[in-house]
Amino acid sequence: MGQTRQHERKSVTLAVRCRSTTTASSVFNEHPATDLSAGGLFVEAKQPLPVGTLLRFELDAGNGESVRGVGKVAWQRDGSGSKDAQPTGMGVQFVRIESDARDQIARLIRDR
Repeated sequence: MGQTRQHERKSVTLAVRCRSTTTASSVFNEHPATDLSAGGLFVEAKQPLPVGTLLRFELDAGNGESVRGVGKVAWQRDGSGSKDAQPTGMGVQFVRIESDARDQIARLIRDR
């Protein structure tokens, strides 16, 4: 991808529920989040949303807590046929999350 990362990333295994803000559906689809930083997360999905799509997300932070916010699909990865077995999914950049949610994310990164 050749991008310089602004934030430390951490490998995680967390459930994230998300849905596009451009659809009328109120159904959240659950996927595994396998990478987390203060700026976003990687969501494994067999059919990633198009780059640029805004989505609402709820990240299971454990202990019955959720981190909620709005993100934007920044990039996609098609892992099918990949030699290095990278999973198919999408990189989601955080667009709007509350300051307490940012604190929760910082704790998740620190404590993992």
